[in-house]
Amino acid sequence: MHVDGRNIVDQHGDKVVLHGVMDTPNPYFNGYRWGYQANDDNINSCISYFDKLFSGLTDSSQGAYCNVFRLHLDPCWTNDPSKQQIGASGEQNISQFSTERLKKYMNLLYWPLMKKAMDHGLYVVVRPPGVCPGSIQVDDDYYNYLMTVWDIVSQNPDIQKYAGQISLELANEPVTVKDANGNNVPNALHDFFQP
Repeated sequence: MHVDGRNIVDQHGDKVVLHGVMDTPNPYFNGYRWGYQANDDNINSCISYFDKLFSGLTDSSQGAYCNVFRLHLDPCWTNDPSKQQIGASGEQNISQFSTERLKKYMNLLYWPLMKKAMDHGLYVVVRPPGVCPGSIQVDDDYYNYLMTVWDIVSQNPDIQKYAGQISLELANEPVTVKDANGNNVPNALHDFFQP
């Protein structure tokens, strides 16, 4: 899948209209269906749950179905609970982020979820952990955090192999985007997302 003019097209040049859902492998937001913790003991149950979910989402006999799944790299897996949280609480707080945990769960959880989704015929959009703080700026801590996340994810050979079927959402809910000088100017979005 890629952009051609103002359309998204598949590898054959046919227009693609995406209709789908977003979910997160966070036990809390899924009613603790596979356990109460985001840990190694619950990975297989989590993957099994999503495999069943993907079966339902792609069942066109129901009349409504999906062709895209938006996967959240949820902080419950990528944050290190042994690190002290610094600053305001909430999903925009990146002080507990762990590159080691992202790499580990990329292989053990996130990639298997993406593969299951694709096995069901779904495109996958991968969302970064958490949400943007109210204001982001070129070269600030959040900018560097996103660059680290996407460097890790985009260097994964499986992600590279399925480029086009897997897309990366650069940031979730950016509100105010500033350039490197702290100015809210028209080119700030370009400078932040296409350095």
